[in-house]
Amino acid sequence: MNESQREPGWYAYDAQTERYWDGTRWTNQSRQSDGSSSPQPPSRHFVPPLGVNDTEESSYQSPEVGAAPRASQAHETSQTWQAQRPVLFVALIGAALLLVAMAPLPIGFYGFLRLVITIAAIWIAIAASKSSQAAWVLVATVTAIVFNPLIPVWLTKEIWVPIDFIGAITMAIAGFRIHRPAR
Repeated sequence: MNESQREPGWYAYDAQTERYWDGTRWTNQSRQSDGSSSPQPPSRHFVPPLGVNDTEESSYQSPEVGAAPRASQAHETSQTWQAQRPVLFVALIGAALLLVAMAPLPIGFYGFLRLVITIAAIWIAIAASKSSQAAWVLVATVTAIVFNPLIPVWLTKEIWVPIDFIGAITMAIAGFRIHRPAR
């Protein structure tokens, strides 16, 4: 079956998603698959997937019935890694700074480190809260308290080195584990 023979309607895109074919091209409209195979009109309140614009939309072709989606189509409906893991970048920056902090550095760096880690931990706690991940909220809150620059916790370098290492590992894991909730 070629494009001109396909009826306008919703068609399986992958296991959970359907795309709308308007009779001439694929539109930006997608929805969660509900198991029905009958074509239905698109929703008026649709928000297009990330990363798709009108020029990309015109290049879509109707796949054969039962054919797997092309890589460009799969990319279009999948969220980017930034959208899926909202704290990954911040967590990795924090983890890298904590690893650097294990070296003997000027005292000014540690003041800067406290500020950055506190901000990163608060960001992680907020994202974890939105994702209903209470354990990560607790871990990030404790991290923000330990590293806060307003009421600093004073410890020796020998004590801070393992804390920095554990903090770096924890922040990196949090960056990969905290996901945006599914809609």
